[in-house]
Amino acid sequence: MKQQLLTEQAELFIFPIGEIEAKKGILPIELEIEEWSGIFLLSHINTAYSLKVLDLKHPTILIDHHHPYLKADSILTQNKDGAFLAVEHLIAKQHEKIGFLGDIQFSPSYEERFEGYKMALQNAKIPFNQAFTITRIKEEQTALYKILDQLDELPTAWFCVNSGLGFILNTYLQSKGYTIPKDFSIICFDNTEFTVLSNPQLTTMCTNLKAMGEKAVSLMNWRIRHSESEFVQLCISTKLIERDSVQIYEKNKART
Repeated sequence: MKQQLLTEQAELFIFPIGEIEAKKGILPIELEIEEWSGIFLLSHINTAYSLKVLDLKHPTILIDHHHPYLKADSILTQNKDGAFLAVEHLIAKQHEKIGFLGDIQFSPSYEERFEGYKMALQNAKIPFNQAFTITRIKEEQTALYKILDQLDELPTAWFCVNSGLGFILNTYLQSKGYTIPKDFSIICFDNTEFTVLSNPQLTTMCTNLKAMGEKAVSLMNWRIRHSESEFVQLCISTKLIERDSVQIYEKNKART
C-alpha cells in the first residue's frame, strides 16, 4: 500500500492505537489538528472509536472491518465463504467432530466466520454440537487453557478464527501429550507469522493482503472523486494454504 501511494505522489502516515487509547476514545492529535486527504482505518478497534474517526469528516476506508453503524466504504475478506471452505476441507479429511474457536462478539468478521462454520456443517449434514464451540474467549493462553481443560470431550479437528488462537491451541494440545496432526487437526484463518512459527506449521485460509491494500488505495481515490456517492463494500476472496496441521481422520484409530 505504501509503495502504491508513493507512485501516486501521496504519503502514508501510520498511527498505532493502543488498548488505552481505544478504550478511552483518544484520537492521535495529528488527526484532529491537521487536514488529511483520507484515512485508512485498519481492522477492528471498537465501534465507538471508529465513529469518532468518521466524525472527522475525512474520506475514510475501513480495511477488514465493518459495522452497520459505520457509514464508510470498506474492503473486506470473504469471511463466511472462507470459513465454509476451511471447514469443508476438514470434512473432506473425514472429520465430523469439528470444533470452533473464536470470540464472535469481538468482531463482525469472527461472527461471519462462525456462520460459515455452521453452514459447512449443515451442508455436510453434520449435526451442530454446541459443546464443540467456544465463542467467548479472550485471546490469551491462560484463558484458553482454562476453557479447554473444562471440556468433557475434544473434537477431532478445530477451526480457529485467527492464527493466534490456532497457535495457542496447538501449544495446548501438545502440552497434553498429543501430536498434531496425528491426534488432532487444526485449521485457522489469517496467514500471519503464527502459522509458520507454529510446529507443525498451520494450514490456513487467508486473503491476499497486498491485493487488499491495492483495492483500498483504489477505493480511496474513487471516494475522493465521488464524495457524494453511496458507500460500497468490496470483498476479497480467500485462498487455502495447506501446511502440516491437517490430516485424514482414521475413525477406528484410538488416541494415545
